Amino acid sequence: MATVLVTGENSFTKSQAKTWFEDAGYTNVAGLSLGSDGVWRASARLKGVPALIRLDYQGTITKH
Repeated sequence: MATVLVTGENSFTKSQAKTWFEDAGYTNVAGLSLGSDGVWRASARLKGVPALIRLDYQGTITKH
């Protein structure tokens, strides 16, 4: 079953969102932006593989 992001007001700052991604093992986090749905989006690398990543207000991270 795929992880589902929850939309809603996100209180994470840009710096905090980047830290969440880095703590999950992502590197080269770039283009970090907060969507109107309250989900942070960025591009990054995980074990050298490029990925598009998202973070919701609950701290759930998904990779696309």
